[in-house]
Amino acid sequence: MPFGGFYILDGKNTPLPCRDHSTWERWARRRKKMTREDQAGEVIVQTRFLGIDCNVRDHGPPLLWNTEVFLAMDHHKHETSLDHELSSSHVDAMLTHENFVATFKEKVVGIICKETT
Repeated sequence: MPFGGFYILDGKNTPLPCRDHSTWERWARRRKKMTREDQAGEVIVQTRFLGIDCNVRDHGPPLLWNTEVFLAMDHHKHETSLDHELSSSHVDAMLTHENFVATFKEKVVGIICKETT
């Protein structure tokens, strides 16, 4: 059974298992919380390295990054999540982030165009 606990990142954004909780806590306090944040119209897309495996299944890779979409007016409160996806690698998380930005930019532009015509 794979390790399903805590992870830290090396200098190349590669997750490394961290079996010692106090080491993980010290690392988590020092690191930059946000991996990437972009605004696409009225939404904010945020990607974070969680450092905790969120895979609840008995198989598959650890899910360590969360990309989430919020209404721009609510994103600091984290009240209105419009969508989210978990990823197992930094590369996958950045692709998900870019896809969300593109998707929500299109949706917002589509809404604006409908309202003005």
